[in-house]
Amino acid sequence: MSKTTPAPPVQDPNAFPSADRFKDQAAIQRALDHYLPNPAPASPDTIRLSNTKPGRTLEESLVHVSELLTCAAATAYESGDGLSGSKRALAFSAMHLVEMAKAELDQSLDNLPLH
Repeated sequence: MSKTTPAPPVQDPNAFPSADRFKDQAAIQRALDHYLPNPAPASPDTIRLSNTKPGRTLEESLVHVSELLTCAAATAYESGDGLSGSKRALAFSAMHLVEMAKAELDQSLDNLPLH
């Protein structure tokens, strides 16, 4: 039994753009600049996270940071729990660093002068 091999597909000469189609590169660039503008990056003064509040006191901000560090430690612990080897050690090392930062922050909160 012999197997027949199909003929290769015939390539359409218009399937791929030729160099003649892109003679007016300046017009193409103007169209791209018009429809896909490149916005200027925001200055660091105007960048705000969605949960930052300008009217917070120092104590409120520190408490909020402490809560965020608690969440970060829990995330690192949960992600490292399913890992093994060096990846597990790396996740638990990140958790340890977060816990150290949280302990330092909590100590600062305890020493914060009361008004």
